Amino acid sequence: MNTWWTRTTVMAALALAGGCGDDAPAEGSPDAGDLGSPPLDAGDAGMADAGTDDAGTADGGNGDDPVYVACGATLIPGEGAAGFVAAFDSLEMGTIDLGPTIEVAGGVNCVAGDGAVYVGEVAAPILTRYDVGPDATFTRGPRLSFAGRGVATLGGFPSRIQLISESKGYLLDEDTATIIVWNPTTMEIVDQFSIEGLGDFFRIEAFPYSGGLLLFTRSSTGTGVSARRTGIGFVDTTNDTVTYDESTACGGTTNAVELPNGDVILASSAIVAAQQRLGLEGAFPPCFIRIPAGTNAVDDDFTIDVDGLTGGPTGELVPGAGSSGFILSYDEALIPIPPDATAGQLRATPAWRLYQLPEIGSTQPGVLVGDVAPSAGAALTFVIDGRIYLSQLSGDFASSTLVDLTDAPDTIAESITVGGILVLVDRVR
Repeated sequence: MNTWWTRTTVMAALALAGGCGDDAPAEGSPDAGDLGSPPLDAGDAGMADAGTDDAGTADGGNGDDPVYVACGATLIPGEGAAGFVAAFDSLEMGTIDLGPTIEVAGGVNCVAGDGAVYVGEVAAPILTRYDVGPDATFTRGPRLSFAGRGVATLGGFPSRIQLISESKGYLLDEDTATIIVWNPTTMEIVDQFSIEGLGDFFRIEAFPYSGGLLLFTRSSTGTGVSARRTGIGFVDTTNDTVTYDESTACGGTTNAVELPNGDVILASSAIVAAQQRLGLEGAFPPCFIRIPAGTNAVDDDFTIDVDGLTGGPTGELVPGAGSSGFILSYDEALIPIPPDATAGQLRATPAWRLYQLPEIGSTQPGVLVGDVAPSAGAALTFVIDGRIYLSQLSGDFASSTLVDLTDAPDTIAESITVGGILVLVDRVR
């Protein structure tokens, strides 16, 4: 399908969707803090249905409409997260009724393909295929366990499960520094290969692009600050080989955008911007990495003043039409930053404003998109049917609203609102 992540930086979202389990970043790592740290004061600002083959119809699909699926998690105070998978027939504005749904204790991680959604569990390393009917019904198919390959959970970052083709899928496993090859049709494990050439990391991201699959890492200084290094792997998905490079000028990367000319730009996260703004020891300025089209190498001569694009703490890159894009910037006039603030609090605070970049990778300043409400410092992006949707998290992570940015700044349209944190929205029919 045509959905992809510009990636999810929202480790608060990822950890919640992953059940806040052992796969979540350890306290003191650059991705920790959002779950345990409330936002700054903004004023007003196991399968539950595992025994059935038909998980029901969601939102009344009539067989003629398109069918979309959403995966995510809701936080249950004192208990962790509850995962959900829902189907519906429209992305038009409104609150989606998520019942009935597939429910997964502990959280989910999902990927969708033509007519099916593959649901990974957090409580066990099990992936289940659900075929999605034209009437938005789920029919459970085969289940595949990765326990024999040393995998403990399928929670964590959403991009770790990849569909390459009808006969090939990837599961990225950080604990073993490998990619496990599996067959989405037969639901069998086919192979496993190393990605140890990425070097030291605590998190890997994956980004499908025209050259195959791009891997990029985040690592820590060990003091709770992002390390200024990004390990990069270029996976040839036709033969499962990997070429490596690295950037020592930029770290904390969580987002990637492929431009029309084939260049790929990686961007640092809001947490990097927050660490720099707070003056933490070892912090570095927000940054971009450029990978020129047709190469498996970082452009070491490329540099840009990312904060200068907006005039404030800046991070989280979002694709736009053509070579344009969007980025988030913390608005201190909206919610001032107290002296004792933490980087996790800053990222969780709904004071990040959206700016439109005329050309990603250039020094042209961004323009504030005033019609988009401020949100937490997270840029989850889905491209569905050729349209660009930004998922905006509420400050308490209780709901997600899709905002259609395709025709910005002329038209900004809110799409669906879902209770909880979205990790996937895709069209399956």
